[in-house]
Amino acid sequence: MIVKPNARLSWQYHNRHAEIWEVYKGTAGIIRSDSDEENEMKIYNEGNQII
Repeated sequence: MIVKPNARLSWQYHNRHAEIWEVYKGTAGIIRSDSDEENEMKIYNEGNQII
């Protein structure tokens, strides 16, 4: 998946499958939650994987 700089994705639910994301270029801010409550954003840098 490619996301344009400064763009946002909608809230995603992935209950039935696993994904591994890797930051290819630049940085990415990810907010993760096990509920619908929005937690704090964690910043990932180039080469970081989000599991």
